[in-house]
Parts: sequence; structure tokens; C-alpha cells
Amino acid sequence: MTQDIRQPMTPAEFDAACRELEAIWGEEISQTSGFRSPSHNAKVFGHLESKHMIGMARDYLYEHKAARGLTFAELKHRGFWAVKYDDWGWHIQGLAPGPPPEWWVAKYGRG
Repeated sequence: MTQDIRQPMTPAEFDAACRELEAIWGEEISQTSGFRSPSHNAKVFGHLESKHMIGMARDYLYEHKAARGLTFAELKHRGFWAVKYDDWGWHIQGLAPGPPPEWWVAKYGRG
């Protein structure tokens, strides 16, 4: 088993990587969730440590089934963490599951 050497993305890196995905997917997929306030996150039953609350997670909804073209491995290769796929679309994060690293919070804050 190979060791995972990915590093947490910066907010700018995450945004750029998401824009690349949106260009690949085109009109086949649309973003349904990005940044969430803590109160909105609670209303949608988001996780207490949701990366949406620091702007480091996005959800995408399929417009057509053809949007499934990218694999988990391809998304991981692009640096994404906690990629989740189901029948409705994708959830992607620029940080690993769990609390963000202390140095990351000190540099970029909590949203």
C-alpha cells in the first residue's frame, strides 16, 4: 500500500481545481453547495466539521448521467480529499476529513 502524500489545498488551489472540473464537466453538472454559514450547515444537516463552513468543499449535481466521466482516482490525483459519489452527484473537499491542521487555520482562518 502506498502512502498518501497529498497536502491540504490552499483556498486558491481548491477554487482553481474546482474550476478545472467545472470546465471538464461543462453543462453536465452544476454546483449546488459551496460555502455554508454554521447556521445554514445545521439547517441542511451538515457535519459539525463540514469543510463547507470554511469554503473548502463543494457539491455538484448531475444534469445528465454522462457527467460521471471522472473516477475517484482521477479526482484524488487532482488533489481532492474526501471525494464522495452517489446517484445525485459529487461531494469534494480540498482538505482531509477531520479538523483542518492548526497551521492551515492560522493561515487561512475558519471561513
